[in-house]
Amino acid sequence: MTMDSKRLIVKGNNVSKILELLSNDIRHYDLQPAEDIYVFMSEKYYFRNNSQLMTCVILKIEDQNNCIIDIVAGGGGQGLFNSSWGAETSRIEEIADEIKDICVDKGWKIDY
Repeated sequence: MTMDSKRLIVKGNNVSKILELLSNDIRHYDLQPAEDIYVFMSEKYYFRNNSQLMTCVILKIEDQNNCIIDIVAGGGGQGLFNSSWGAETSRIEEIADEIKDICVDKGWKIDY
């Protein structure tokens, strides 16, 4: 099994509003294990290699103006030839791009 991950640090005025702005595609299953931590999980089926890719987005709200986002994806290489063909990285970048678009729209800064 292949896994990949990426961390984004978002800074800006009222950055905690990002929770409301993430699409349902990312927020398929929501969990809040602590007051300032949110976990969103989703699955995506890939016909090309008959596998399910699971993605987990973990948001830690440091305060109203700082948020740490970890994106983790895995399981995309369990089907044909046990190859993911880069599905994990592609899905992480899709989610990161959505977050970047939100940040541009809101005037928030992203660090890596």
